[in-house]
Amino acid sequence: MNNFKHHLKTHPWIYIYLSLYFLASAFLLTRFPTMHSDEPWLGALSRSMLMQGDYGVTEPFFDVYSRNPHAIRLLFHGLQSMVIHFFGFGLYPLRMISLVFGLGTLGMAYAIGFNILQNQKKALLITLILSLDIWFIYASHFARQEIILVFLLLTAVALLLKDPPHHTWRRDVLVGVILGLAIGVHPNCFLLSLVLGSMYLYFIYKKELQWKNLWILMGVVAVFALIFVALSFSFDPNYIQNYLQSGRKFGVHRSLLEKFGALGTFFADLWQGKGLTYYIPDIRITLTLFILTILLSLGTILKKRPGSKQKYTILFSLATAAILLGLVLIGRFNPTSVVFLFPFLYLLAGLIVLDRFGSKGVLLLLIPILVNLWINAPDPSSTYAQYETQVAAYVDPDDKSLANLNLGFYFEEGSLLDYRNLRYYREAGLTLEEYITTREIEYILYSDELDAINDKKPAYNTVYGNPDFYYDELKIFLQDHCQLVGSFENPTYGTHIANWMDQRPWQISVFKVTTTP
Repeated sequence: MNNFKHHLKTHPWIYIYLSLYFLASAFLLTRFPTMHSDEPWLGALSRSMLMQGDYGVTEPFFDVYSRNPHAIRLLFHGLQSMVIHFFGFGLYPLRMISLVFGLGTLGMAYAIGFNILQNQKKALLITLILSLDIWFIYASHFARQEIILVFLLLTAVALLLKDPPHHTWRRDVLVGVILGLAIGVHPNCFLLSLVLGSMYLYFIYKKELQWKNLWILMGVVAVFALIFVALSFSFDPNYIQNYLQSGRKFGVHRSLLEKFGALGTFFADLWQGKGLTYYIPDIRITLTLFILTILLSLGTILKKRPGSKQKYTILFSLATAAILLGLVLIGRFNPTSVVFLFPFLYLLAGLIVLDRFGSKGVLLLLIPILVNLWINAPDPSSTYAQYETQVAAYVDPDDKSLANLNLGFYFEEGSLLDYRNLRYYREAGLTLEEYITTREIEYILYSDELDAINDKKPAYNTVYGNPDFYYDELKIFLQDHCQLVGSFENPTYGTHIANWMDQRPWQISVFKVTTTP
């Protein structure tokens, strides 16, 4: 407590800024970004775990869409469950988790900057440019795990870089514990291990650390990995087989050459704003800035100038390379993963600009960041609360319904079945009529997005599955066994495809199942 008071007294401006940042973000928390179905997906699973008292359950909104339990997200779901228990189940409280870790990430970025520069003003400026980046705001307002991993990553890096001459084995243990905890947050913990591993190898090469330090780190992480794997086997005896099979759906089995090619496609899609169901801000300015940063960093390294700036330029460049390599090795290129690059690239950009132009240069760096923020200012046609109100006019939260997963925050536990099940009912040996009857589905919320996806197949087959497996049968069932009770338009949440949002007045028709065969 005394250390906190001392730090508050000696570094007041970072605390003032973080407080203001929190207030502004809390006000905009559910407005930007638009809600993505991953958020109720993860949140509803956490709610099920809480209500059933079992962390080995799978998603209640998937039944014929096969899912297998594992412990790799156990800590994340535990954290969400705790928040749901105390603050209720909803978009705002779950996004608040990300905001808190986003603030922690900025605090760690400031700590790293101050450790390098020994100047509060310069460290605050670097923190400022990171905090105003549109993708960082996106991640810190998004109820997924990425920002938690970024916080753990920067915490481990800050710990490693602090006072290297007094590095002890205890610090290796602590860094290992941080990486071990990350295993319980998301499989992308692998990226964190690569970053810290590359930094340890650099320090060993420079004789600032010894091999035993790395072995201690690896030993601690291995203990945590064994614990989470053992828990996963307790949930699912076929854990390894099922986990690998799940990964194949996302292309993780591809050759290394194919994965490197996919990395290029990944960044090309980010440049063009293609994220399928994920909203992709216009980050062409940011990506251009990062390309320049990487080129200038390479120039700084090749000059081989002695001093701390050279050292940290190498370290942050290694971190960037490790993350890119990790994405390739994993082979799954989710747009949300790009946020892992941002802290190190902004630290690099800050160091380069400060070295060449001083503090005024960092202020100039703010110009493209603010322009990018202005370009991406949120202006959705509908809020999520308005969407829920529209649905509530026809369907109660406890009515068993087949609908888009983006309504996961509206429906009560066990009342929602997602569209994705439609792709798999035949594999379960059922007809559509049998599926709806056995699940006692009362309402079907049908968006004309499904018509558009069918018209453009196979371009969007990965959204809900190939329409050939369900579309015609569903249309016949709606005509023969359902009654239209009402409809409404929602340009924002009437579709799950990001580039289609707010492009047309998507109509959602509410059908009540009246007869079954």
